[in-house]
Amino acid sequence: MKNVFSITTEDTKKARTIAIYRTLVENVTIGISLLSPKMEVLAVNKQMYEWFPNIKATETIVCHRDFKPSPAADVCEYCPTRETLIDGQTHEAIVDFPSNADEIRSFKITSSPIKNVRNEITAVIEMFMDYSETRRLEKFSENEISLRKAIEKNEDNFLVVDKNGVVLFTNPITEKLFGSEPGGLRGSVFGYPLGYSQSTEIEILNRVTGIRYAELGMVDIEWDRNPATLVLVRDVTDLKKAKQVTLELAEQKRIDEIKSEFISTVSHELRTPMTIIQECVSQVLDGLHGETTPPQREMLSMSIKNIGRLSRIVDNLLDISKIEADRIQLKRELIDIVGLFREVSSSFEAIARDKGLDFKKTFPREKIEIYIDKDKITQVLVNLLSNAIKFTNEGHIEIWLGENNSVVECAVSDTGRGIAEEDIPKVFGKFEQFGRVEGPGEKGTGLGLAISKQLVELHKGKIWVDSKPGKGSKFGFALPKLTAQDMIREHMGVGLKEAFVKGVPFSIIAFEIKNYGHLQQKLGAEKTDSYLDCLKQILKTNLRRREDKVFKGVREVIVMLPQTLKTDALAVIERNRISIDKAKSEGIFDKDMEIISRVAGFPEDADTKEGLLAAVGM
Repeated sequence: MKNVFSITTEDTKKARTIAIYRTLVENVTIGISLLSPKMEVLAVNKQMYEWFPNIKATETIVCHRDFKPSPAADVCEYCPTRETLIDGQTHEAIVDFPSNADEIRSFKITSSPIKNVRNEITAVIEMFMDYSETRRLEKFSENEISLRKAIEKNEDNFLVVDKNGVVLFTNPITEKLFGSEPGGLRGSVFGYPLGYSQSTEIEILNRVTGIRYAELGMVDIEWDRNPATLVLVRDVTDLKKAKQVTLELAEQKRIDEIKSEFISTVSHELRTPMTIIQECVSQVLDGLHGETTPPQREMLSMSIKNIGRLSRIVDNLLDISKIEADRIQLKRELIDIVGLFREVSSSFEAIARDKGLDFKKTFPREKIEIYIDKDKITQVLVNLLSNAIKFTNEGHIEIWLGENNSVVECAVSDTGRGIAEEDIPKVFGKFEQFGRVEGPGEKGTGLGLAISKQLVELHKGKIWVDSKPGKGSKFGFALPKLTAQDMIREHMGVGLKEAFVKGVPFSIIAFEIKNYGHLQQKLGAEKTDSYLDCLKQILKTNLRRREDKVFKGVREVIVMLPQTLKTDALAVIERNRISIDKAKSEGIFDKDMEIISRVAGFPEDADTKEGLLAAVGM
């Protein structure tokens, strides 16, 4: 049994709203349960566990079987959930159930359907409101003292109102709900309808806490030997807020999906004609269709430049739509990030010099290797350097790298115009632009930093900015240092997930240097490690499919074969064994090196990444 509102999502944009929603629903004083069309209880909130502790006793819980005093083959005499499953409408009823200490509790149950796009009922949500006190008060005698004590000590909100609507008596908690001083409600007109509808809802203006929402329940009694009404006021403010958050989340998701689909469709439709236009203009500019005059070439060059700008805008729109649709997968490799920064920055140094800017580079050492998607981090660095040069007219641009045991930190700083303090929280938002100057020149889409943030977070990293107007800006990001074992587990998790979803096989092979320690003593750590690199290259060369992956471990090389049977993986071992023996005969490997191979397949050997790794000796 899981908690009904234990929601996991990797969509960082909704995490804060979902957390608020979870807190609201988990702390309301009503019970909430989710039932299947077979009346199996799928999930409940915390309040339900308190009222029905026996629901923890079994894995498959059926409402009428497990909630009743003894197992029952049929539902309650009048079951709102059964009625909802029949006609698809919302139904209510007051039902008695056993609870803690063998006591019977009365609950008002509201059952509402959850339907799919085909209008089929996929589940029913039940809301339990405790009506035990109301039921017990109906059974009270006419002894006013006992009734008064019961009201005063009760934790629910009660009032006694005469036939003219004047409040005769109330308890302290009700005075707090209405924002009244002690005794302030007595003698005042209640001011709300005293009908006997099952769902009378009122709005309470509390001067301290603001507007509160409540439901009224009423019982006829005698008070001072005169007819009166005992009013139960159930505070449902938290429930209404929870419902509102649910509706807002659903609406926001719908809008985001429509917007992303629109952007993606428009971008795809623009890309093809732009490519054709660019090629046609380029051919004319190159003189393939006749000589052109200098003024014509100038206009054509201007066209090419603006087509390129439009292409970059379309690429940004496509990138952001793919990221939001979770359609981007990282292709991590072991990359020298110092070399990558030198390579990318070299194309910006000339641009900086043309603007009269100094270009500084600070690296802690000549080489830092880290598992990253080279193209994605290049895109981040290009975005940051482009912005730095665009918004800096004097001074310098600096790129910086630093590291510790767990992360590599990267930064691009400038002495440009800076960002106002009030704009800092919005700097990584979509379509946000700051300090934009009217007039000619490339303005961009305001998507570069939003894309950079998403790409860094896909790497499990973080990005930030420090800036002061007139003093410049510093954009930094940190990337975690993953080990070879981290990469193996990450890729295996992706492969197994696909195998589970599609119902296809998945195999893994480990090629281990059995006498690795002996070779280290004989040849040294560096030489022995180079054998692993060479082994990885041989295995990679022999793979025939793009989706097959090779990873270097500590003393082994791992080959992952998605959608491959274990029997077919054995053929891969044999093919690579021939190449390994050839390399030994050619002196590429030490003649004493022993390589053993192990293979494991999903689902026959294991159905978890830990199980598969254990099966190949890792």
